[in-house]
Amino acid sequence: MVGMFIMAVLEFFHHRFEARARLADEEEEKPTGPGEEKEMATLETYGNPVQSSYRAMDMPSIQAKEPPKIDKGIKAKQRNAILVEGSILIHSVLIGFDLGLQTEKNWITLIIAISFHQFFEGFAVGQIVLDAQFGFWKKVAMISFYSLTTSVGICIGIGTYLGNGGDSGETQSVLITIGVIDAICGGLLLFAGMSVFWTEWYVNNHEHHIADSLFQPAIGFLGVAMGMAIMAVIGIWA
Repeated sequence: MVGMFIMAVLEFFHHRFEARARLADEEEEKPTGPGEEKEMATLETYGNPVQSSYRAMDMPSIQAKEPPKIDKGIKAKQRNAILVEGSILIHSVLIGFDLGLQTEKNWITLIIAISFHQFFEGFAVGQIVLDAQFGFWKKVAMISFYSLTTSVGICIGIGTYLGNGGDSGETQSVLITIGVIDAICGGLLLFAGMSVFWTEWYVNNHEHHIADSLFQPAIGFLGVAMGMAIMAVIGIWA
């Protein structure tokens, strides 16, 4: 994870240096006199292609002023959002189920770890749903499912625990099944988060590459680093 983070930072600065260099070249090539401006206008009049400004390129952005048309890019975002949402829902049911099977002495540490986990995961779900630009009711449904699935898993776990007469029923086969499903869901979330959303929102974000300030990307990368550290610490008790 640390190596992946370092490579993402290096790739971001590579794209930023390239973009800033192209902007500097454009500034030097701007027409400085009436003759050059007239020549550019003549080229446009006769249908000759004139390269538009690199700063004004229509690049994907999560800060679009108007909702774009439903094109292939938006559909891809919606597919990714549904994939991530499904993985999160399964993952949330499983961790809730595991919590419901625990005895009272294990509840305090686990409830703290799960609360932090779900809290920060909620920010990611909200951003992903907004970025996919679903309709109003789809947004409501996806957020509602996320809010309820952990509680549903806890209820199932408690019901299983009480139905077994106080025995958690965590046999080896049950633990292996939960572990395999959890690993698959975790892998899907890790791939989507690091390879799709983080790359699109920060590493390959054209607006961040040409911006004069590094404040927003710095906050984003710092948030990712803090999230990794927090989850690593929480993992001690989870």
